[in-house]
Amino acid sequence: MLGLPLLARVGATAATDATVGGLYGAIRKNDPGETTMGAIGTDALMSGAFGAGGAAMGERLGGLGTSQALGGAAGAVEPANSLGERAGNVRMGMATFGLDHGVTSGVGALRNRLVKAAKAVPVAPGISE
Repeated sequence: MLGLPLLARVGATAATDATVGGLYGAIRKNDPGETTMGAIGTDALMSGAFGAGGAAMGERLGGLGTSQALGGAAGAVEPANSLGERAGNVRMGMATFGLDHGVTSGVGALRNRLVKAAKAVPVAPGISE
């Protein structure tokens, strides 16, 4: 059973990754017959699901390696006409998920630094927090 701290981390990761996925869906070229809103929804959902899975796996395997493994798996299930195209999809998935891990990890680290810095600033006398 997952503990509450782990569920909070998994949920936060899923939310962040879903946001990044939705942004990607908004700017990428749509597939034939796909609308921009459909791309945003699909990419947000998939990124959030992979983010949640990666966060849960990361407790055992570690961060970047888990992201790249999930990205490779996502690339492997993409439609491909040849083995070379499938290998390209796997490489692209690994690179994309690795980049996403770097971005989302950097956002969390920056937020933590800003919160720590804000707490270190003394409050002037007579001003309540």
